[in-house]
Amino acid sequence: MSVFYTELPAPQTRARERANREFAAELRRNPGQWAVYPWHTRSPHSTKHRLRNGMSAAFGAGFESEVRGGTVYVRYNPAVPLDLIA
Repeated sequence: MSVFYTELPAPQTRARERANREFAAELRRNPGQWAVYPWHTRSPHSTKHRLRNGMSAAFGAGFESEVRGGTVYVRYNPAVPLDLIA
């Protein structure tokens, strides 16, 4: 027998969105300082790409990300020209 729902469950990424916005705000308050991305990721290089290219709603222009030893580091650098971010 099928089970029907009137609404879908909330996406799990929404819980992370608020935390990511808080993390991004903290980075903006400390420009130029590197911080470890607060979430475990199975694909650090994919996460780096998503953060660097603004594919995560909380991060946009001025954010840089790098991977070292499987750990993703992020910083806010407002001096980065927009054409170098892509």
